[in-house]
Amino acid sequence: MLRYNDFRNDNLSNNKAYLTIAARYDLDSKKDYCHGATDVKYVSIKELFEGKSLIHIISGPSNDQQPTFAWSNTTCRAYDGTERNYEGMIDVWNKDWVEYKTQLFQIQKKEDEPIETDTDKVVPTDDQSSGKPNNTVIIILGVVSGVLLILLVVFIILYVMAKRKYNDVGIPSSQVELVDK
Repeated sequence: MLRYNDFRNDNLSNNKAYLTIAARYDLDSKKDYCHGATDVKYVSIKELFEGKSLIHIISGPSNDQQPTFAWSNTTCRAYDGTERNYEGMIDVWNKDWVEYKTQLFQIQKKEDEPIETDTDKVVPTDDQSSGKPNNTVIIILGVVSGVLLILLVVFIILYVMAKRKYNDVGIPSSQVELVDK
């Protein structure tokens, strides 16, 4: 979802490559700015519970539904209209997903703390509970909060794009609810 850019088939994008989740201004012949979504990084809650502690990373603009970005095939300009020099950068951005193993999500043990069993890792028992939240609970709450924040941002973006679409076709914003029904 974070690399989604199917602007030609997505009605909400209004046929503009920069009005999608993974925006690409380089695909618009009128704007042709060197701007847009470039990288994706995510963690999987399922993998965290399995103890994998992986961060998944991909570099470069989305090419899942669109052509791969290449400096040699674009006429990208800066916002002020000047051409940019990209000397020293790779030409074609067709990278694969990379998995980065981290210790960020691993639970740290004190030397005098007993080793937990598999059931203890999921839910703390009464004798383990000291009034302080378990590290696993804190991590899960942080990840869930992050996911909810991302969903909120996506909802706001989709809402603004829908408002723009209705304004482009001359429907007043006060009438948008009636059109949607």
